[in-house]
Amino acid sequence: MNSKNIFLFDGWGAALSVFMHGMVLPFLSEYIGLPKSVHYLLALFPFIYLCNSFFCYFKVNHNKPIWLQIVISGNLLYCLITSCVIIKYWPSLKNYGFIYFLLDYLAIFFVVYIEFRVLLKLKK
Repeated sequence: MNSKNIFLFDGWGAALSVFMHGMVLPFLSEYIGLPKSVHYLLALFPFIYLCNSFFCYFKVNHNKPIWLQIVISGNLLYCLITSCVIIKYWPSLKNYGFIYFLLDYLAIFFVVYIEFRVLLKLKK
C-alpha cells in the first residue's frame, strides 16, 4: 500500500460504514439495540471521513505525513465516539449489536495498523 492508495482504501472503508449505519442498521435496530437516530448520527462521522479521504486521494501531496495523521486520528476518534455510544446504550445493546461493533473495531484497527505502517515509511 502506498501513500496515495491508503486514502482510497480508507475512503472505501468509510463508505462501508456510512452504508451500514445510514441504510442497513437502522432497519435492524431492534436486533442491534440502538435507536435508528443513533445509527444515522453514527453515519455522519464516516461520511465526513469519506469526504476527507477522497479529497486527500485526489488533491493533497501524499508525501506529507500530516494528511495521513489526520485520517488515523479520525478513525480513532470514530472508535471513541462509538465507544461512548456503546456505553450509553449498553443496557439495551443486543448480542448482534455487540458483535457488529466488535467487528467494526477490528476492521478499523486493522486499517489504522496499515495506515500507521505507511506513515512510518513516509517519515523515513
